[in-house]
Amino acid sequence: MTRVNEKYWMGSFLGSAMCLLSFLFPAAWSVRYFPNGDIYYKFIWMIGLVEDYLVSAFPTLYFHDYPLIILSSIACSFCIIAFNIFLLRQSYLVKKGKLEMEDVENNWIFYSFFSFLFSLAWMLLIHVAFIIFYGRTVSFWRYFYMGPGLYLIFAGSFISIIGILIKKRRYENLL
Repeated sequence: MTRVNEKYWMGSFLGSAMCLLSFLFPAAWSVRYFPNGDIYYKFIWMIGLVEDYLVSAFPTLYFHDYPLIILSSIACSFCIIAFNIFLLRQSYLVKKGKLEMEDVENNWIFYSFFSFLFSLAWMLLIHVAFIIFYGRTVSFWRYFYMGPGLYLIFAGSFISIIGILIKKRRYENLL
């Protein structure tokens, strides 16, 4: 019984690590093919960083120039990073035995749920800012695909939440 209980911190640790690693990957990307054979890629990171890449030229890396996109990107990124640092730290302290699992499991659900919620908020805010910046007929998600950065945040949040819910369910079944 205690061997299994000692391992419940791993779901939240793994999920928060996945969420933090997601910032190394683009959250959205698009590709265009030109008649002359050139291929143009555009990658957008959740922090507002943009990379334009034409296969026959050097890539350019810059922050988006529209303030609403930058502010929404930085605010959502900051919240996701802060929640996952708290989650990572608390799961590490549970592993070391300095915190009890029962004391932090509601915090873990809160942190994981809000990481997921802020990634959805980023998706909505970037879409709204794109419509405001480029016009009503242009949709961000029509031209861009979800990148591995968003998939990792979703997967990490779900792994953390599912790990805690499994622990709670097993604990209730034992009582």
